[in-house]
Amino acid sequence: MNLWISYFTAFVLFLMIPFAQADTVDFYFDGASTEKSATSARKDILSQAIEAASFKYISEIVGEQRLERNTPLIRDVIISQSGKYIPVIKSSQVARAEAGYTMIVEMKVAVDQLKTILTKEGLLYKTKGIPSTLLFVDFDDKVHSKSEIWWSEDSRAAGGGFLAPLYLEFKKQLESKGFYVYNPFRTDLVDLVPQNYRRSGLRTDDLLLIGEYLQADLIFRGRATLSRVNSGGRLFRIDIKLVGIQTNNGRVIGEITRRFETNVGPFERVVREKLSEVGPDLVEDLSVQILDSWQKGRFGADLLKLAFRGRLEYPQVEALKTGLNQLREIRSVRERFIGPEEVVFEVDVAENQSRIVEKLQSVQLPQMRLTMDKQSAGEVVYRIQARP
Repeated sequence: MNLWISYFTAFVLFLMIPFAQADTVDFYFDGASTEKSATSARKDILSQAIEAASFKYISEIVGEQRLERNTPLIRDVIISQSGKYIPVIKSSQVARAEAGYTMIVEMKVAVDQLKTILTKEGLLYKTKGIPSTLLFVDFDDKVHSKSEIWWSEDSRAAGGGFLAPLYLEFKKQLESKGFYVYNPFRTDLVDLVPQNYRRSGLRTDDLLLIGEYLQADLIFRGRATLSRVNSGGRLFRIDIKLVGIQTNNGRVIGEITRRFETNVGPFERVVREKLSEVGPDLVEDLSVQILDSWQKGRFGADLLKLAFRGRLEYPQVEALKTGLNQLREIRSVRERFIGPEEVVFEVDVAENQSRIVEKLQSVQLPQMRLTMDKQSAGEVVYRIQARP
């Protein structure tokens, strides 16, 4: 009897999640085992199949080098969660062979769910282990004509000054989401900052340099301006802007701007009270953006602009977008411009630009042929022609 006619469901793992919307692919495995019994051989071949499928798609997502470097972690942490990204496994009957047993295994792999697990375990972005963050917030005190930065003696002597409530809230919220937040008030950390950089008003490039030097994956650059609402009064205004920036490429992945007014009272007390009051919502609004980038694989990814020039109908634009989404090296695709003669997408990529260009040549598009026109750093332009 044909083996495929005698298929039966080996097991359906009960940790089910909505796989219907996932990027699910089929995987086939023809396995063999030298185990002494059919039951043990079956278990052995199923284990081989799960590992083979996991390694195949993890390699396509993160690259062979990272796969090799993290093989123990993948076996212990990722494959142990295979029920979340392999919803169904079917197998043929175990067959006797000269050296033991053989069996054919068919499974479905939910690649989107696998990406989510890789992201949470720190394998999808370009960092090793837990991503670390560092706060750089300047407080511009217009009331007393002075500035406060976290490495200043005045700030440290005051128990962290105005930054302390924000730092504590960042630590609470981000560390609960799997990030590590450097304590900017540690003396040993402050001592690592070069003396020339211990001042306010640093450029973003300077802050990125310090962030890299201190091995932070993400910096939060901020500026809070403290001023009176009425001249000579005891009601104060706080204008604050916070921006999350990746240190490896300077890419902004989160940004908020807010304005608050304090209660009437002594400057130091009412400003601290207001920062403590609004800190949870302020940090939550920013951390939601950071977490979204992290879970979608944008954290640690590079941004690439892809322009396709040529006359395209709507179904062809959709086919093009589908083709881009199918590339494992592309984490997300966003439309930036759609016109009668040009379509522009912005994509987050996990590989270098030359690798993406090479992969795009293999994308199969119905009735269309891609020809690269030109490329520069962060941008590639293609010509689209009708297939003969």
